[in-house]
Amino acid sequence: MITETSILEKLNTLQSAYNGSGSVLALFTPVSASVTTYFTQGKAKLTHDMQYTICQLMLDIQNRKTVYEHQNLLPSAPTNYPAGYEDVRTIFTAGGALEAIMTIVPETFNKGYTYTAGTEKTAAPISNSYLNEWKADIETARDKELAGFTAVSSFCESGSYNSGLASYFESLGKVVSSIGKDEMAEMIFKTGGYKEIIQRFGLDVHIPTSVR
Repeated sequence: MITETSILEKLNTLQSAYNGSGSVLALFTPVSASVTTYFTQGKAKLTHDMQYTICQLMLDIQNRKTVYEHQNLLPSAPTNYPAGYEDVRTIFTAGGALEAIMTIVPETFNKGYTYTAGTEKTAAPISNSYLNEWKADIETARDKELAGFTAVSSFCESGSYNSGLASYFESLGKVVSSIGKDEMAEMIFKTGGYKEIIQRFGLDVHIPTSVR
């Protein structure tokens, strides 16, 4: 699992791999600060949005997995799934920066350093293209992530309205089959990645005992 600690450790590894003149600490410090902010900012809102989305997803899955005796009376569930519906981890990537940091090798990273002309062997670099890109992605990521998260909860909520209306007004008969609690927990928290994201950001969101 990608964590704040693992990202900062990888940045330290990349910093240590620099073998030129001078120090590159000043180039890494702003990125490390951005990483820490990304993992610690807005926990109250993220917790609320996580709880809300999980509840909407539960209803959506329950509606899709419940088969009634007269199933033909129910409207078809929407299938225009938004990004992150099946795996929430695809939303929380810091604009792709987290994976990029964890997978880059020092040899490749070192090619991103830029120097003042003629000082390559006598002075420290003035920037690194990878660090610049990661910092920009991380600092703009959370608003985009929350928007993607909202798209998932809105999709689930709007789909449940029509099913709810039909369930109330139509004589659907007995339930032929449905989804159990453990299977639901597995789909959402493990396959769907919610457990990992909850733990990654240290959110106060209940994780079912069956998937802990």
